[in-house]
Parts: sequence; C-alpha cells; structure tokens
Amino acid sequence: MKSADVMTGQERQRRLHRIRDRVRRRGRRWTVAKAALVEELLGASGHLSARELHEAMTAQHPQMDHSTVYRALHILAEDGIVHSLGGPGHTLFGLADEPHHHVVCGVCGSVAEIPAGDLGDLVAAAESRTGYSFSAQSLTLAGRCVACAG
Repeated sequence: MKSADVMTGQERQRRLHRIRDRVRRRGRRWTVAKAALVEELLGASGHLSARELHEAMTAQHPQMDHSTVYRALHILAEDGIVHSLGGPGHTLFGLADEPHHHVVCGVCGSVAEIPAGDLGDLVAAAESRTGYSFSAQSLTLAGRCVACAG
C-alpha cells in the first residue's frame, strides 16, 4: 500500500479500475458519485469525513448533494471498499481495498495507515496467545502523532 503522495498516476488508475470491477461484480452500478468518492479517497493523504468528501467532490460535481455522498459511502462500505473510523460526530472514511491497520492520535485524532504485512508477526503472536482469529483490517492502535508528541 502506498500513500497518495507516492502513488503514480498509473498505479492510481489500476487501483480505481480494480475497485470499479469489484463493485460491478457485486451487481452494483458504478455511478458518478461512487467514482468521485473513490477518486477523492485515492488522492487523499489520510481518512476524510463525509463533509470533507462532499466539499471536495462539489468542486468537480457542483450538483452533488450530501445525501448522495452518504448513500454512496454506505454502499461502498457494504461492499468492503470503504471503511469508517471513529463514531458519531467524528467519523472518518478511508479505502479498505488493500489490507491495512490504523494508528490514531489520541490528542488531535489524525489517522495513519500501516500496511497489514508490517504487523503480521504481532498479529500472529496475538492470535497464538489469545486463540482469537483477527480479520485483516481490524487492528487500531492509539498513540500520539509526531506533532502532538513534540
């Protein structure tokens, strides 16, 4: 998994096409709203709120309303394309098409992604110790980001 700032245009297009194909295989339509949401999330440097997504999308699609954004987010989440972090009043959305974990700053709420492979040994040890089987994208660590730890 690469962050948006180091993902090449070609990699971004391949990922967008994989997501589009996955949505279609599930019998869903690939709409302008879904495409715009995925493109915004692919270009983002982190997770975004529905409000931030809506604001970014209306630059290209001024007629896009909040309910369309929420509906598309809900459908993409049902299909495992998008996931949410946080809770009521502070929900952030990110792409879930590539296995990863999260670290959340307990002070400012910023979120960073950690490729699942980076924590593979830790997850395996926790599974062995507890007898639990963890899903590929279920681990969220709490801490302080560089700016807040300073």
